Amino acid sequence: MMRPILRRTAEIGKGGENGYIANIRRGSMIGTKYYDTHSTLSISVFTRGAGGKLIVSDGEQTLAELELPASQTWQESAAAFSGGHARCALYFLYEGQGAIDLRAFALKEHLH
Repeated sequence: MMRPILRRTAEIGKGGENGYIANIRRGSMIGTKYYDTHSTLSISVFTRGAGGKLIVSDGEQTLAELELPASQTWQESAAAFSGGHARCALYFLYEGQGAIDLRAFALKEHLH
């Protein structure tokens, strides 16, 4: 079974490197901590790959559900975010066919 892996890619012409998580498949969960999400109203993610759904939770309750388009280039997807609190771990669960790559996410204090 293939597992998600952290990859780095060089940006030609920009002189830097960007990391991303590659090969995220159905049932894969990515966790990161800690964030102050009590005033967060929306979340956006940058993905590419097969498309599907990304469910964001704090480990106990669902905070957001993002619909991901199928694309070979990086695409931004956004959704409303609710139920956050002052010290919050975030978990991203992928549901879909095939695999996606996750480059970044952003918590926003405004809707989309």
